[in-house]
Amino acid sequence: MKSYWALILCLCQLVSSFDDFTTFQKPQEVLYQDRFIDDDLCDIQWKEIRTNNDKYFQIYDSWGKTPSGILKGHTTRRSKRRNFQGQYCLALIPLETIQSISSSLAGPVRTARAGGEIFQKDQTKIKLGICVPAACSEAKVSEKLGVDLRKNSCSIKNQYKFEAIDYVAIVLFSTIGLLIVCSTLYDYYPHQSETKLTQALLAFSLRTNVKKLVSSPKKTSSSVDCLNGLRVFSMFWVIFGHIYMWNLGLPLMNFLDIPNWKETPFSMIIQSATVSVDTFLFISGFLIAWLGLKEMEKTKGKLNILSMYIHRYIRLTPAVAAAVLFVVSLLKFMGSGPYWHNFLDVHKKGCDEYWWSTLLYVQNYCLGHSWYLAVDTQLYILSPFILIGLWKWGKKFLPAMLIMALLSIGCIFATFYTEGFNQIGSRTKIKANYVPTHTRYTSWLIGVAVGYVLYSNRFIKFRLPKWAVFLGWAVCMATMLAVIFGPIHTTVPGYKPSVTEAVFYETFSRISWCIAIGWIVFACQSGYGGPINSILSFSIWAPFCRLTYCMYIVHFVVQTTIFGNLKTDVTFSDFNAIQEFWSSFGLTFCVAIVFVLAFESPIIGLEKVFIRKEKTRSPAMSTTSSQRALEV
Repeated sequence: MKSYWALILCLCQLVSSFDDFTTFQKPQEVLYQDRFIDDDLCDIQWKEIRTNNDKYFQIYDSWGKTPSGILKGHTTRRSKRRNFQGQYCLALIPLETIQSISSSLAGPVRTARAGGEIFQKDQTKIKLGICVPAACSEAKVSEKLGVDLRKNSCSIKNQYKFEAIDYVAIVLFSTIGLLIVCSTLYDYYPHQSETKLTQALLAFSLRTNVKKLVSSPKKTSSSVDCLNGLRVFSMFWVIFGHIYMWNLGLPLMNFLDIPNWKETPFSMIIQSATVSVDTFLFISGFLIAWLGLKEMEKTKGKLNILSMYIHRYIRLTPAVAAAVLFVVSLLKFMGSGPYWHNFLDVHKKGCDEYWWSTLLYVQNYCLGHSWYLAVDTQLYILSPFILIGLWKWGKKFLPAMLIMALLSIGCIFATFYTEGFNQIGSRTKIKANYVPTHTRYTSWLIGVAVGYVLYSNRFIKFRLPKWAVFLGWAVCMATMLAVIFGPIHTTVPGYKPSVTEAVFYETFSRISWCIAIGWIVFACQSGYGGPINSILSFSIWAPFCRLTYCMYIVHFVVQTTIFGNLKTDVTFSDFNAIQEFWSSFGLTFCVAIVFVLAFESPIIGLEKVFIRKEKTRSPAMSTTSSQRALEV
């Protein structure tokens, strides 16, 4: 079979360009229009193809050819699908098979094998786009050609058909759109009384909600304006980091350049981007303490815990539910191509079965990046008990929080030593250590502690000598640089950190980062922020902050659509990644505006009318309403 496949490859290399291939004889036309799997018809088609030289060469002319640049890791060559009316498949061919064609490829094969864990699994196989009759299943094509053809690796034009869930999504989204139009028109109609009905009718108004979106918040004693900049820059970092993550899964022309890229200082900004999540966890914990304790002061320590949870769920869920519905229904129509199904499965496969658990914030099988929402929600469930402890016992409760942090650290150490994790940033530890709540809440607790310290000293004007301020900022900057660039020595080829080194970095890098963020918040709030406070507190960040929650929800889906629709191989470079970031950011920004105006602001408005009474709101209600950009 290898020799047969080698012959086909040689034929592919010799075939010159033909005119666009139109169709087979009339009896077979239907077979190439829709994918109707029938092994008997497939055998008939293959037999006809093999006995007709014109069709034989026309089909293989539409195939991708053996790619050049294997030495750089270029192992993908797509076909010219326009020449053929069948199905487009991505075949995997072992490099050893290509090596059998020409001994001159022995060097590239060895280079690929020596590429380490960066160049593994399917990267050591040629990925060749082929066009075959639509009646053939993947298994049948594999049998005929002797290639590795995975399940769902074939696609046809207009592959996806409308299902019941698609009509449900269209009706629901159209209804919301109609409500927005009617509400906006009503907003321009003069109305004198502000009844509940009037307020409800205005909840979907673009005129009202756009004003809320772009307005600058009033300065109050509860304002911590530097958090706005921290949120926005962290959101930039999250999107930028995910751009590189997607790039590593693309058909690259220079895949073997990635190990060299990993050794550059710039790459450490990407490899260390995960601490941006710790910034959000810190902010979440900080606001729980800072605003929650202030509200408890007004209510003399009373908490309406049930109202807290209800408000939290109403605040978060509409945008998430809309994203989940779009993923399980209409997203499949947003793209096509040999990679589209695999990219689509990143979200849809889990959402089809586990959509309900995402809406309950208990796991992230659907919308993989929603793990943070689950962690933050679970910590929010814990927050009333933390607030009660701080309110009743004050600083005497801090040792209890320290014990909780030590337990989390102990879990991280136990996980690393039990599983033998010894690679800083290795994907193998994501499920066991990166996303679980019990290994991530230390950052949140540090935020709670800083929020409590600032709350308990809110009437005190801190007076620090210049040398102390300078030292604080110097240590802060040095710590953050060490967290980002410290692991660069681990990128040297052949270097394998010990489990002890890996676990110490994993644990204390996040703790150190959050302590540094704590200094920034303390210094800016106490009047020692200088130009950094001016940048972080810039008024333009406030509208951005109102978008960051929805931006986080939709950015991963937007990037899936962008990269899943690629029709050509790409070259990996920082410049290309920066271009991709701005296109991704622009689309994410626009989609997030739609989500805020259609799903977030209207529901919050309706909640204020029918559920929440401003004069009797609970501490957590104020807290979560101030967390518009927090849950990311």
